Amino acid sequence: MEKLTDCAVHWAEAGRFLRDFPSIRATEQIASFGHQLCSSPGELATLELSMRIVGDLFDTATCEAVLDKMLVDRIRQPYFQQVPVGPRDANADPFTQALSLMESNIANPQPLERIFELCGLSRRQCERLFKDKLSLAPHQAYIEIRLKRAKSLLEETDLPIKDIHTACGFATPATFNRLFMRAFSKRPSDVRRRLDTADAA
Repeated sequence: MEKLTDCAVHWAEAGRFLRDFPSIRATEQIASFGHQLCSSPGELATLELSMRIVGDLFDTATCEAVLDKMLVDRIRQPYFQQVPVGPRDANADPFTQALSLMESNIANPQPLERIFELCGLSRRQCERLFKDKLSLAPHQAYIEIRLKRAKSLLEETDLPIKDIHTACGFATPATFNRLFMRAFSKRPSDVRRRLDTADAA
């Protein structure tokens, strides 16, 4: 039997899960796959995981027919992140809460006004906090977080670049390439090409 090493856990239960099962890595993606075991954090993600299994066991047409009956128009990729509805830790300071919400809402970036509201901050208060702690405006910090996730996916996975820009919440490849180049002085394709070259050596 395969030993469970990764588990997709609902973001609100991640802290408790880690205390109870310290040897298992809790991921906040919408699904986690091993060779024999898979997991999801519940709700829509569980339906999506089930439909992915149906598609593998039967065929795409069967999967689409079931989704149509359930009025679900698409299945998100397993690497998509869960979207919290509020701050993870009510005891954390507002700046930490804001950062946490940004890090948890990468594939579907949230409006900054919503993040400020969830953390109990005005726009001016949040801008002052981010400038004091990061020397960045909140929107710049949010973009930087998403770009760092994209760079990690480029370096650590074989996901196509077109999927990575979507998974990190960038509307178009052109926007993604421009911002990535500005942040890292190289294009996403340069990072992937360098890794491919290293693997071939």
